[in-house]
Amino acid sequence: MKISIIGCGRVGTTTAYTLMLKGLAREIVLVDVDEDKAKGEELDLLHGTAELPNVRISSGDFSLISHSDLVIITAGIPRKPGETRLQLAEKNIDIIRGIAEKVLHYAPGALILVVSNPVDIMTYVTQRVIGNEKKVIGLGNVLDQLRFRSLLGKELNIHPQNINAMIIGEHGDSMVILENTITINGLPLSQYKTLDQGVLKEILHNTRYGGAQVIAFKGGTYYSVAIAICQVLEAIIFDTNEILPVSIVQQFEGKEVPYSLPTIIGSTGVIRTIDINLTTTQKGELANSVSAIYSMIKELGI
Repeated sequence: MKISIIGCGRVGTTTAYTLMLKGLAREIVLVDVDEDKAKGEELDLLHGTAELPNVRISSGDFSLISHSDLVIITAGIPRKPGETRLQLAEKNIDIIRGIAEKVLHYAPGALILVVSNPVDIMTYVTQRVIGNEKKVIGLGNVLDQLRFRSLLGKELNIHPQNINAMIIGEHGDSMVILENTITINGLPLSQYKTLDQGVLKEILHNTRYGGAQVIAFKGGTYYSVAIAICQVLEAIIFDTNEILPVSIVQQFEGKEVPYSLPTIIGSTGVIRTIDINLTTTQKGELANSVSAIYSMIKELGI
């Protein structure tokens, strides 16, 4: 499996490191506008390969991504404390569009995972260039779901792998956290433990604003992002047909909008999305969330 990572910032390099530890790639290519930075990261990673599953590391220009199976786009200007997603999108649109054009030229057969923020908008920009919605996947709410499960696991004093829940809509403040989907090894949360509503409310808040909290403390998020990225990659590499809330461009009330729904992911990318029964309140929240993304698309003129 050849995996190319576009962008050697903290997310891109942490992702490469995590791929190596998990043994998910036989070849990793690093591409960055700062070729010296990419070369330094290549060498630093290379120097640890003797004690890891066999992997080849290289860096350079876009021509090296030829014949990639997967391309991960993490490039772009990172979000600053207090910065809105609209402000961030305005800075990153042209960067991501240019990258997508080069990926289409050099690796037209690759599946593409978009991580750059705001991820729904950048997924839309990438898909408009690539043209195949099943090959362009945004990280979407996968990270939010990971955060939610991890925070619940800490509160319940149980391994988060035993916890399932679903988050849909925007990767942003308007995400829809489906509380009624929380299960512990298949049991509804209420049958496992009665969680104080104040505690649950705090967990919901920390899930929704967790990224901003980490940015405020340390300037960026990357460890959990890399793990979320690997969740998607493992579904593709091992063809697991895992259900993940990834962002894809899809129809919503007659409009093409990028947002997250439970989606089956396999070796060919998106298999299909799953229609889920939502309460009246949840339907309204999802409509508001999708509307927020669509409004941003219109305001950005893309």
